[in-house]
Amino acid sequence: MVNPRADKIKSKVAFFLLACFFTTATADIFGSRASFLLMDTEGMSLSYLSQNVDDAWRARMENSLLANGDTHIYLYSQNEADDVGNISPHPDWEQRLDHLNRRGLRPIMWLMADDSPSLAALPLSTHKAHNAEMVRRLDSKVDGYVIGLEVDEYWTAAQTNELIQDLKQHTKKPIGVHLTPATPLEYATHADVLYLQTGFGLTQEQFREKVRATLSATSKPVIVSEYALQSDTAYARALGDIACEMGAVGT
Repeated sequence: MVNPRADKIKSKVAFFLLACFFTTATADIFGSRASFLLMDTEGMSLSYLSQNVDDAWRARMENSLLANGDTHIYLYSQNEADDVGNISPHPDWEQRLDHLNRRGLRPIMWLMADDSPSLAALPLSTHKAHNAEMVRRLDSKVDGYVIGLEVDEYWTAAQTNELIQDLKQHTKKPIGVHLTPATPLEYATHADVLYLQTGFGLTQEQFREKVRATLSATSKPVIVSEYALQSDTAYARALGDIACEMGAVGT
């Protein structure tokens, strides 16, 4: 989602205080800001690589993310849900990721979508091959990977960790896991980063409690990444402030 436009000096101090605790790979996403959802306007950045959207929409999405102070963009590598746009690997992706990097939006590749039951039901060997191919093609153009969106809805913790361990054989980039608000942490055993969904419509105190509970339950870096339906609102920005103040490494 959205990370506040913090004072530059404060950001630099925070970086030097915390950077020593992260690997070189994870440091690439330290302080990351990504607008997960812009549901009242453009929709989801995850749709960016779909053949069902056009370049005019992509340009609007890019401009909205940059106007919101984002450093990163979240992209699906596969999806079958029509409301997001069907997505499967396409030959123009290297060119599209180069364009995003030139604009200052570093991609984070989300390797599996929710609400895609036919894809989720494919053998793990098929997903391993897909993930390895994404690394082969795109590793130099992305800052990290997420094994799947709300992955506890369609895979077990054992399956998820098997996929993460296999992916680590192909890349040194940080690998994250994103879960439903229930946040079953056994899914993150082998992940480098936890992408935390707190749930929507929370009060600031409810949000604080969810972030506090998660940070106290794991030693992994946490990016608080799904908590408001429109990332560029005052509400979303206030929650982003709180998450960073509490110790999240990005939003």
